[in-house]
Amino acid sequence: MSQHHDELARRLAAIVASSDDAIVSKDLNGIVLSWNDAAERIFGYTAAEMIGTSIRRIIPDNRQSEEDAVLEAIRAGRRIDHFETQRKTRDGHLIPISLTVSPVLDATGKVIGASKIARDISDRKRAEDHASRTAQRDAFLAEVTLTLTRSLDYEQTLRTLAVAATPALADYCAVDVVDEDGDLKRLAVIHVDPAKAQLAQQVRAKFEGRETASSAQTVARTGVSSFIPDITDDMLVTAAQGDDQRVEMLRSLGLVSYMSVPMVAHERSVGVLSLANAESRRRFTRDDLRLAEDVASRAALAIENAQSYRQLHHANRLKDEFLATLSHELRTPLNAVLGYARMLQSGAVPEEKIPQALEVIDRNAAALAQMVEDVLDVSRIVLGKTRLRVQPTDIAGVVQDALATVRPAVDAKGLHLTCAIPEHMSDVPGDPHRLQQVVWNLLSNAAKFTPPGGHIDVRVVDTDAIVQIIVSDTGVGFPKAFKPHLFERFRQAESGTTRLHGGLGLGLSIARHIIEMHGGTIDAESAGEGKGATFTVTLPSTRVSAKSRSA
Repeated sequence: MSQHHDELARRLAAIVASSDDAIVSKDLNGIVLSWNDAAERIFGYTAAEMIGTSIRRIIPDNRQSEEDAVLEAIRAGRRIDHFETQRKTRDGHLIPISLTVSPVLDATGKVIGASKIARDISDRKRAEDHASRTAQRDAFLAEVTLTLTRSLDYEQTLRTLAVAATPALADYCAVDVVDEDGDLKRLAVIHVDPAKAQLAQQVRAKFEGRETASSAQTVARTGVSSFIPDITDDMLVTAAQGDDQRVEMLRSLGLVSYMSVPMVAHERSVGVLSLANAESRRRFTRDDLRLAEDVASRAALAIENAQSYRQLHHANRLKDEFLATLSHELRTPLNAVLGYARMLQSGAVPEEKIPQALEVIDRNAAALAQMVEDVLDVSRIVLGKTRLRVQPTDIAGVVQDALATVRPAVDAKGLHLTCAIPEHMSDVPGDPHRLQQVVWNLLSNAAKFTPPGGHIDVRVVDTDAIVQIIVSDTGVGFPKAFKPHLFERFRQAESGTTRLHGGLGLGLSIARHIIEMHGGTIDAESAGEGKGATFTVTLPSTRVSAKSRSA
């Protein structure tokens, strides 16, 4: 019998020694009586260090009451199964464990101690945490997607996104979008502490125009994320660029981690999403960065879709305005042609007035023909069928011919016209007919939009590399905000059929296309409404091939 017990004891000892779980025995006061190899591996203490000492050594201070409850249950003969808690290793780290504690009885059935099995569940907890984070991430992305697709008002949508991202992603979220001038426009700043949101705006204002390696401006320009998981004071000092006030403002934000990601759609940066942690003291991880980049990518597509819709809506509105304008512009000369033609047919025009009537018919028919030609030109541009017949071209002759064409209109309004052309100019490769069309358009606009008694100045500048044709006037000018739209089709600074000046709003668009086909540029400047305008055509004097090309 004794031999059998010895064999069982040896087997039990072997099982305890080879177990992957910590197997520990203790008395009813919590003093360790045995400590297997797995316990040493998991907790870092050797058997020699633990046997004879209290098990409380590996229990965190905030969990000491658990040992009191365990000992109370054991003394009552109760077993504790799979109790999940945390224990402390020798180096002070906390690890999650699953704890099973059973009473140890003597031969009379009296409880004399406890046997404890502790399983390290770190891997399982990591898997659970990962699954939980993944589920939270998926839920957040689903909410983001719903938010981004709910409305075509992308500015309000992005503000809603910033609210959703705080605190789901970070303590602080800022959204900037790239405006028409290529500058960043801030749409939203959200912070878990509203007072900090206001402070963040003040910091941004203080840093306005100062680009740093991690700034939103750099991220927007490069399309590369900025990721700073741990913000140090040295980083704040560097970012402040030697300004003590900026350093203190940055410190007052209490930032511990920061990332800024570009919103890119089809290789075009449309904005920046900036996130930071402060109050939570949480450091961003690469997983956080990937999530932020995913959100930014979805936001970029939403912005692009909304902008495309706006552009389509805008194009439809311009089309409607153009059709209304076309109807109005065609009706005026057409009525004149029809009216005088019918009067001539009926003999209602006195013989001495017939030449005048024919001149009116001819002038208005020419105006109709020009409008039709402009519409056809736009059609050819859209279809890519515009062609140049490039040859050595006398720019001085082109300008003088255009001046002769508009001279009657200039004289009729009493405008003062000056012209300065170099005496000796080399020919420029170009299509003389198309270039004259451009100059005529600029001069016609100057005559049309300059009030009686105003001035029009034409200058030609000839250098080795370029030739410039500069047309200035003292006319109505245009507001700065309208400049980006000046060369768009169907656009004039005054829209609608009630405009004071006629025209279809096609000339400048056609002019730009023709000049760009020549490898040149056309630009316009104005000090504002009522302050005149200057148009500058720049042509390369040697670069354009003498061979016809199409666009």
